[in-house]
Amino acid sequence: MISEKTRLKMRLAKLGKKRLPCSLETKEKIRNSNLGKKRSIETKLKQSLKKKEYYSHKENIEKFKARMKKYYCKIRIPLEYRICKCGCLRLYKCKINSKREFINGHNRRNQKMSKISKLKIKNSMRILFKNEDYRKKILRKRKISFYESRIIQLISDFKLPYKFVGNGKIWIGNRNPDFININGEKKVIEVYGRFQKARNYGSSKNYEKNRVKHYKKYGFEAIFLSDKEILNKNWKKVCLYNIRGLSNV
Repeated sequence: MISEKTRLKMRLAKLGKKRLPCSLETKEKIRNSNLGKKRSIETKLKQSLKKKEYYSHKENIEKFKARMKKYYCKIRIPLEYRICKCGCLRLYKCKINSKREFINGHNRRNQKMSKISKLKIKNSMRILFKNEDYRKKILRKRKISFYESRIIQLISDFKLPYKFVGNGKIWIGNRNPDFININGEKKVIEVYGRFQKARNYGSSKNYEKNRVKHYKKYGFEAIFLSDKEILNKNWKKVCLYNIRGLSNV
């Protein structure tokens, strides 16, 4: 074993002297000698403390930055053209070593997902939506749709006792209605597009049945307004008939 005095002498002898870079053979020898070895917790702590002490000084940080600038200036990774894998057959430029496969926004645009991957996404989203904070964050960012904006206009014009809560303000179980009654009546309004609901639920009738069943558990009555009623020429009369049950406006 080498004593502490000899170690100090060796260190002082080497201080200030510039070392030549190691050859490939010596590098391989060092690598092979260190393979499979695990540092103890004590040595890891010592190394971390020494690094913290070293980088606590501004001079050492500036030296490190200058070294890294020189290193990255030398390395210039060449670029290449690739074909987007979404099927659009458009070219994009990227670095040779990058793992990029698509143009921005084309990520698996024309590729059909398997049933297993769809189920995985569905289950993961269900788990996330159980958390109230996550639900509120997403729905706060959601913009008011064209259909909802028309119903907001209808409510303000005819002073209907409803207000918009589709941004996550009120939850009935794990469902967020678009509009809710203010006068104390347990009524909610759901505004939807038939194409989207047919894609998710099979048909718009299945969607309405699902929502009616859910709101009945909590004693609420659901009123549905689809794009068929909202995009009608006499949309105000049709929507008022559904909301208030009046044929004449």
